[in-house]
Amino acid sequence: MLARPLLAGILLIASAPAWGQGSLSAASDAYRKGDFARAAQLFSAAAEEERDASKRADIRLQLAVTYFNMKNRSRAEEAIIAALGDNPGLEPSSDFFAPDFLALFARARSRAVAPPARSPQQQPHGASNLAALRQ
Repeated sequence: MLARPLLAGILLIASAPAWGQGSLSAASDAYRKGDFARAAQLFSAAAEEERDASKRADIRLQLAVTYFNMKNRSRAEEAIIAALGDNPGLEPSSDFFAPDFLALFARARSRAVAPPARSPQQQPHGASNLAALRQ
């Protein structure tokens, strides 16, 4: 199944030089050569350099695919969550991404939009005031 994420990464990278960023171009080259560790480092730098949120989300998706190909699912998920922070409507195509990557993306999306869990000691806002009024 490595072929589909790899293909997706290559297709995403194809538009990279049009963005005209040195780090992004170098990241694309490293990815094509299979130097995923270097590509991840450079995609991360390119994302930090990019001011446009939509383009930054695409770069972070490339970073996620790179981590996915490195078998580093936790870092891939972090990159997906960051990409969704830049573009909440981001949706990878099932035509280009492997089902395993799409499942990871769906899990990351659910984590990104899930409300933070409250500890058992925390009460909903206003609950302490309500309790005081009842006494």
